[in-house]
Order: sequence, then C-alpha cells, then structure tokens
Amino acid sequence: MKSLLDVLAENNIVTKESTGGRKIGRCPFHTGDHTPSFTIYPGDTYYCFGCGAWGNPVKFLVDYKGMSEREAIEYTGGWLFFREKASGVIKVKNVSETWRFLWMVADQYNQNLMANRGALEYLLRRGLTIDTIKNYLVGYTDGFVLDITTSHDAALGAEIGLIDKDGVESMAHRITIPNLLSSAMMADFMVGRTVVNNKVKYLGLRMPKPIIGLSSVQASPIIFLVEGQFDWLSLKQWGYPAVTAGGTNISRANLASIKDKIIVIVPDYDPSGIGLKAADTLKNKIGNDKTFILDYSSLREGNEKLDISKLGEREGSEKQFAEILEEQLPWLGNLSNQTMQTFLQGLVRSTHFQSTWKPQV
Repeated sequence: MKSLLDVLAENNIVTKESTGGRKIGRCPFHTGDHTPSFTIYPGDTYYCFGCGAWGNPVKFLVDYKGMSEREAIEYTGGWLFFREKASGVIKVKNVSETWRFLWMVADQYNQNLMANRGALEYLLRRGLTIDTIKNYLVGYTDGFVLDITTSHDAALGAEIGLIDKDGVESMAHRITIPNLLSSAMMADFMVGRTVVNNKVKYLGLRMPKPIIGLSSVQASPIIFLVEGQFDWLSLKQWGYPAVTAGGTNISRANLASIKDKIIVIVPDYDPSGIGLKAADTLKNKIGNDKTFILDYSSLREGNEKLDISKLGEREGSEKQFAEILEEQLPWLGNLSNQTMQTFLQGLVRSTHFQSTWKPQV
C-alpha cells in the first residue's frame, strides 16, 4: 500500500524532518505558506496549521487530485473496502449485545477523533465544543480503527454492516454520530457523515433507524425536530430537547413515538424552498394541532442555504435563535419551571427571556 509520504512525493510535495517523528512542508492547499505549516504525523495523517486541511492518503488524493473516493482507495491499495456488502435492514438477533458492542465502537471512534487533529478541528470549526463531542461520542474512522478482540464482536459488526470479513469498516472516512441510549453504555444506531468526495453523504447501518436523541427527551412535553445529525448536535449543545430522524421522511412507527409531544419542526432553508415544503408535508403527515414550523429564514445571509448547524458556526447565533423562539412561540413561557430548567436551558439562558419569563410555581 502507498503511504502518505509516497503520495506526497509523487505529487512533488517536499517534506523535511521536524520534531516528534513528524515531517513538515509547504501546504499544497493554500498559497503563501512561506513558513511550512503542513504537518505529517507518524500515523500517516496530515494537518495544516494554516488552512486546516487534514486527512490521510485517500483524503489527500480526493481533495488535491480530485479523485473519487473509490479511485483514491484503489490507488493507495485499499481495494478491499469496495467488496460488495449485504444491503437491506435486518432484524437484530442479539439486541442488548449489539447495543453494547455499538457503544464500544462509538467510544473507540471518539477516542480516535480526539487524537486526530484534523478531524477535531473540522468539528470545532462547525461550532461544536469539546464537551459536545465527548458527551455524544462523536467519532471518526479511516476504516481501520476498531480493535475487535473476539469472534462474537466480529460477528455482531458483520451482522449490522459495520465491518466486512476482512475487518474493514463501512464508516471509513466519515464523522460518526451514534444514537446513545440514556443512562446506559449502549447505542442502537450510528450514522456517518462523509468528509471526502462521496456521493453518499450520510451512511447508516443495516439496523432499524430510530429517531435519534429521543431517549434523552422522553420526559419533555416538547421536542424540536430537525433534519440532520449536525443540526441535532447544535441544538443539544444550545440546551434544547432536540431529535432527528435524519431527514423529513419519517416512518409511521417513528411518528407514533412522538405523536403526543408538542413538536417544533426546525427546517432547512434554501433558495428553492425545498426545505420549507418538506416541513409542510411533514406537519400534515403528523396531523395534529400541536405541531409548529419555526421560521428562522431571516438569519439567512444572501442566497445561502441555511440550517441549524450552519447557523451554529456563527458567533451570537445561539442568542439569535432564542430570540426567534420568544417571538414565534411565546407560549413556551407558560411551561412549568421544572420543564424550562430541565429541557429548555438554552431559552432560560437568553438574557432577554430571563427578563420577561415568569416561571410557574
């Protein structure tokens, strides 16, 4: 297999020895790198302290040469990743064992991310904090992270489509977000968001897909329903009872699990209006008078597509979001003191809201 240094040399990128087993060179991703900031680590990964570019040999070829992920993996000798995998949703045979195994996987991916400067900086630039990344076991894998020590765990991983018989992980080159079950070291699903040029932006396992985050807000009378996993992480970080189904196409079974809640749909806003149309369709599908669509499109800059995770990258966005809630959902102030303090901490923290809210006794 070709190493990162092999790939760099083939592309005329000169490196020299630095400290701690690292090498440095001028970054090929941005101009004006007069003081070399492109750092190559012993683990065959790179990070640029100037522009934030990061990755491994495969990601380098995708970002720098414009290869597809498949072409890059085959070029570096990682062809096993593209062996045909089983498809279709399965009925998990060993539920508790599988959930414990998946939590272990999430924990290993999280540890790998925390040790990977590029992956960590990627999430920090998207507005997530270290605490959020750790608390929700957000992770990253290049396809060869897991330490599977028993045949039983290997069988569980193969059953749910996480690893193939050669030990290669399906979430390769993805930021991973597990659905953690509250008060237990268990997870019943995982989704991966690609960080390379892959036509499949989000990839889930072969397990039945739940509403992510629901177990932690079961006691809340209100939930905020967002489209994507990064939107969900942003709202959870801000202190709201958020959930996501990974889109607006929600199964009948998942809808039944939230039908008794007050539901605030937080759509994506784009110039074409597709996100708002999808939100309207979803509201009609839910079919009750306790469902509301939040309009925060006034925060869009120019003709951009705006979602909560994008909003979370901006300074002051948390306060702006709270102000829109106050304006459009004034009935939130009628919720009990306990509900507000437990599930709507983001709104309680808002300076303006604190001056107007009169908690119920």
